[in-house]
Amino acid sequence: MKHGSKLTPMNKYIRVLAGLETMSEEKDRQKMAISLLRQGKVMRVKDDYFKVTGNSGKDWNVAVWDDENIKCACPVNKMRRQECHHIKAVQMYLISARTGWKMW
Repeated sequence: MKHGSKLTPMNKYIRVLAGLETMSEEKDRQKMAISLLRQGKVMRVKDDYFKVTGNSGKDWNVAVWDDENIKCACPVNKMRRQECHHIKAVQMYLISARTGWKMW
């Protein structure tokens, strides 16, 4: 996947079909994201900037340009170019903020 490419739901599905990612990895990320949200480890610093405290205790910066363009400073997102659980947590936070529906 090229740098800067958007990881849309269809792209995620294609990655699963191609064997680049498993459904269990996606579910694990979702569970980890829910855990971060439940523990209050997702903090909105500005409208487009979040600090997410990972399970290791390290704070990761997450920048939001739009719904499909969210970047995290963690190695999973930065080097492996995969959506990390920090990004998933921020996505869930934003959906909750917009809809009032708490997903965790």
